Amino acid sequence: MLITQYPRQENGTEVRFDILRQDRITEGIVNKGISIQSTFGTLCALEYLQAEGVSPIVSKRVLSDANQRRM
Repeated sequence: MLITQYPRQENGTEVRFDILRQDRITEGIVNKGISIQSTFGTLCALEYLQAEGVSPIVSKRVLSDANQRRM
């Protein structure tokens, strides 16, 4: 369950805490997918990311080329 709190300012832009929390959840899922890829291969990682609801665009980017990952 996401809890919406009052927005805060970040670099002059309003940022909602519920969006930040969802991004952190997705970040953890993607990191686990990358770990799965290194252990079990790309197909297993892709299936995991799909099952967790990560978009195909993000899945392709993070699993196909480490240079395309955001830091």
